[in-house]
Amino acid sequence: MVRLEDGTLCIVIEQPGELVLGGRPLPTPTAGEVRVKVKYANICGSDVHIWHGHNPFAKYPRVIGHEFFGVIDAGGRRR
Repeated sequence: MVRLEDGTLCIVIEQPGELVLGGRPLPTPTAGEVRVKVKYANICGSDVHIWHGHNPFAKYPRVIGHEFFGVIDAGGRRR
């Protein structure tokens, strides 16, 4: 199990056919941005194509799960 003190868990496709549980640092929002704490994430058809190596535009390693629901947990300064 990956444990992170100041980061977030994510699913990473290292290369076609190879999924790993990884971590990334939590971003700090800048002016005009917000950070969203993800509560639920979905793997969609394009993620499956990337996992199979069928998307010629995909770069690896790649974090997947771009369809999500969450709540705003931090905000940058107003513009």
